[in-house]
Order: sequence, then structure tokens, then C-alpha cells
Amino acid sequence: MEEEQNQPKEGVLKKLKNKTVPTRLGLLIILLVAVANGAVVLWYMNSYTPPEAFDVSGLVGQMQERREMGNELPDGWSLFSGKVFYRGKLMEAADPEKLEYLGGSYTKDVNNSYFCSSLVSDVDIESFVFLGSSYAKDKNNVFYEGEKIEGSDPETFESLDDYYAKDKNHVFRWGEIINIELNPDSFVVLGYGMIKDDDHVYFENEYDEGVYDLISYVDAATFQYVDTCAFVEKSRAHYTKDKNSVFCGGIKIEGADSETFKVIGMIEPDISGTAIAQDALNVYFGSVLLEGIAGSTMVILSYDYIKDKNHVYLLKDYYGDNNTAQIVKGANPANCTVENLEGCEAPTE
Repeated sequence: MEEEQNQPKEGVLKKLKNKTVPTRLGLLIILLVAVANGAVVLWYMNSYTPPEAFDVSGLVGQMQERREMGNELPDGWSLFSGKVFYRGKLMEAADPEKLEYLGGSYTKDVNNSYFCSSLVSDVDIESFVFLGSSYAKDKNNVFYEGEKIEGSDPETFESLDDYYAKDKNHVFRWGEIINIELNPDSFVVLGYGMIKDDDHVYFENEYDEGVYDLISYVDAATFQYVDTCAFVEKSRAHYTKDKNSVFCGGIKIEGADSETFKVIGMIEPDISGTAIAQDALNVYFGSVLLEGIAGSTMVILSYDYIKDKNHVYLLKDYYGDNNTAQIVKGANPANCTVENLEGCEAPTE
């Protein structure tokens, strides 16, 4: 997978001028900060290097010159003493005067193309472009993380969200063809592990990477993502819908009107949350219908309270399947606002 660009790696500048001297104290990080025109260059080192190996003024000058040329390299790439480094690893073949940042972890100069610090083989330099995620192409081939994708069509290839891609013949993820029934022409990435075409909807299997479960109970052509239904820490259930039904975490919400269904807000008492949603007639707390509440006048007051034109309600049981809204006796909804809940709260049991 593509390396994140903001994580310093062990061994940065280890080969620089061969003047690195090992330390007996183990890991020592020397941070040199050079500021030029508001830009900060950070150098991370895991051993002691004699001061004469560094020409900070030259470093600043090179970075400033590249900015003036509109060809500044982003985090991860560094220039030092006429050499180019990617996260501390020398890019021996790179031309520091001609190196161009393409996007992601791709660069090129007049002679070569690179992914991170590695050469990309068999590339037409002039037509080589970055597509998105870790994909790139030239007029002849498509590449993922610098490796050629066999069977891909560069003319029609396009990068999509979440490391998906497609061409006229196939759908890809992480540079490999997905071997399930999909039509590239209508393929869409819905997000949160959901993909579809006009005839199929699939959820990624959360326990088996690369496996997709066909969802047969929905109308694929109209199926769409709506919003978060509920979450507990990093686990989430999502509202989805088609022309006929609304679902929370794949479970149908009986009676919900798909055409008018929308999420109003999220009730978040702590590290968990449950959505408040409504359609033309009703209000829903997660997947549960809150009976008797006038959806058209419903307002969220706090993570515990909502109101409609008739009552103020205390929300209870955030985490189960029996979410309820209890009428607060004596509370006048006209006097209860987000800013002022005085007289609107239920007595403490």
C-alpha cells in the first residue's frame, strides 16, 4: 500500500554524503528547521551526523528556488546537496532540477518516472500522469503503486474513490480486477464498504478482505447511501434506501417513506450516537419509529430531548432496539429551545 507522507521513517538521510556516524546512545533524533518564505522543512535523523555534512543555507536556497519556479515538492521529498531524497532514501537517478511532482507518491523528470523512491519501469515519460489514489498511466499502460496492471485499458481507465478504479472492461480495487458480476459502465462507489451497478449491490464482507456479499433484497438501480444511522466508537450502521424502502444497517425500517426520508441530526451522549430522522409523517430514532410525534414540527433540543408542536420528549435507550421517547409531563414546547431547557427536563428518577 502507498506510504503515508507525514510519518517519519527510520534511517532518514542515512546515506547522505556517507558522513553518518553511528551513536552508542541508540535512537537520536535531530530536528533541523529551516524557514524560508513561511515554509518549514523538517529533517529527521536516527544517528549523529557531523555539522560539516549540512549546508542549511543551500537547502533553504534550493527550496526557495523551486517555490519560485512553481515546482515545490510536498512533504516526503527533500533536496540536499544536489540530491533528491524520498523519506530519507536517496533517489539516485532523479534530476533535482527537472523533478516534477505529479500527485500521490508519483514524480517524474525528463528520463524516469518514480513511485516513492523507486523507478517505474517501462514508462512513456511524456504521457505519464497521475490519476488518483495510487493509480497512474501513460499512453500504453496503467500502474498501481508503480506496478503495471495487466489487462487494463489506459484509454478508458479512471480512478475512483477508496482505491477503486474501472475501465471499459473491468472494475479494479488496489490494482487488481474484482471478480464479481459488475458492469463498469454503471459502476458506482457508494462508500462505507458499499458498491453497485444498475443491477447489483454489494457490501464488503467485514471479516474476509476481498469478499463481497450480494444484497439481493434492494432495487439496485435506485439504491443509494443516505447517512449514518448509529455508531459505537468506530463501528457504524448506515441509512440506505431505494425507491421502495429505507434501511438501517441493512435492516428495513417498516413504514418509512423513501421519497421524503431524511436525517435531521445525531444524538451523541458520549462515544456513541444515534440519528434522528423523519419522513413526511413520522420521526425515527435510529431504526425505531417514535410513534405519536409530529415529524413536520420536530426539533432536536439536546442529546436527551426533542420536541414537536405538542410535547417535549425525553429520549431513552440509545443502544438497544427499543429506543423510545417519553413525554415530559408539564413541559410547554413553546417555551423550550436549544438555548433554554429550563422547565423542560424530566424529573430525576
